Amino acid sequence: MVNQLKEKPVVAQDMLRTRFWVGLVNADLKNATRYHFHSGTEFDVLFGAVRSAKHDLSQSVKRSGAKIKTASQSLTEEVKAKDDVLVQMSKLSDQMTGVVNTVKDIDKRLRKLECNKQPVRKRAGKHSPQKKTPVCDRCGRRGHAKSDCVAKIHIKGYPLKGQAPTSEGRQ
Repeated sequence: MVNQLKEKPVVAQDMLRTRFWVGLVNADLKNATRYHFHSGTEFDVLFGAVRSAKHDLSQSVKRSGAKIKTASQSLTEEVKAKDDVLVQMSKLSDQMTGVVNTVKDIDKRLRKLECNKQPVRKRAGKHSPQKKTPVCDRCGRRGHAKSDCVAKIHIKGYPLKGQAPTSEGRQ
């Protein structure tokens, strides 16, 4: 029974603090005094903190000369800003469409030029790949085939194993 009597003032203090806090309309006041509410200070201390914060906020507004915007004013400004952004995005979209069309035109022109191109014919000269002399697979020298090789040493300097093909093996 004694515990119930002690708890009633604490419950009443919490209820009073909570109702006062919920009743605060100004978000700036709530932000400035949030610590006092959540730390569990008594109602009187919370009330004093809110009053001093309200006084400080009103003084700062008077010093800066700034007007406090209403919700509808800030909403209209947001809508105007979004409209400006949408207009800019529309202009950019139109410009991108123009760039895409220009790239397509250039691509068409390049394809026409490639179609009209005549193939370049290479002349068969002394060093052309069509008239290369054969390379021997046995000794590595140019000018003859393996069947016509009579060399005893490879082009890199090591001796060749086995005998050179005979005249009977040649055609």
